[in-house]
Amino acid sequence: MARKETPKKTTPTKTTPVRNTPLPKPQAIKPTTAPISTPKVIITHEMIAKRAFEISLSGRGDQVSNWLQAERELKGVR
Repeated sequence: MARKETPKKTTPTKTTPVRNTPLPKPQAIKPTTAPISTPKVIITHEMIAKRAFEISLSGRGDQVSNWLQAERELKGVR
């Protein structure tokens, strides 16, 4: 009697998927110039006090709110 050959169990091989598109070209690094920065203005106590006084002359608010408004205006914060 002839023996039947049983198929050998093999583990599947891992393959890397084929890339059908070419690799992208690396972008050339363009030299950038530093952005022109404006010098920072240092806001002093005297500047805030002067602006708070000007606001108080208009008759609005109290001393604290005038001071805070003057700080916001000088720092450019809304």
